[in-house]
Amino acid sequence: VEGEEVITNQSTVSVTPTEIGETEVGLVIQDTENRTERVSTTITVESPPNITLESVTANQSVISEAQTVSLTATVTSDAESDETVQLELIRDQDGQQLAQSNVGLNSGATQVVTFNVTPDETTTFSIQAPTATPNKTITIDVAELTLLNATIVTQEPVTTDETAVVNATVSNTG
Repeated sequence: VEGEEVITNQSTVSVTPTEIGETEVGLVIQDTENRTERVSTTITVESPPNITLESVTANQSVISEAQTVSLTATVTSDAESDETVQLELIRDQDGQQLAQSNVGLNSGATQVVTFNVTPDETTTFSIQAPTATPNKTITIDVAELTLLNATIVTQEPVTTDETAVVNATVSNTG
């Protein structure tokens, strides 16, 4: 209006729909002279994608110390559109995240993700995805080596920086 001061304010309004389907979102604006105006728009609320962590397997469940094991997670999606899911490998003993992987899932697809770990003791791992259910756990048993016997092959005295030969038999009863 000519001769009137125009004041522009900008605000953000957040809406959290609770039902799936179309919802009308409206906003009523009132000026300093109590004049009101209503504006609205219709939003479509879709159901969240159903992302499932199907399984977690290990290429071996009993390993020796310092041995690497591969943990494989299978993730599926029945979403109507492509989704990206972040998988996290967690060591359950202390809750530490050891690795993560972003997995692209096409509509209705299944993906396999592998994490390699070298536990130094028997450890339970969880593979989690914030948008997937359920989380899965797997325990890897690290077997301790047992010395069964040892025979010294080198018969002469050995001095510093020389090599002595010892034959040893160890058992890994994991």
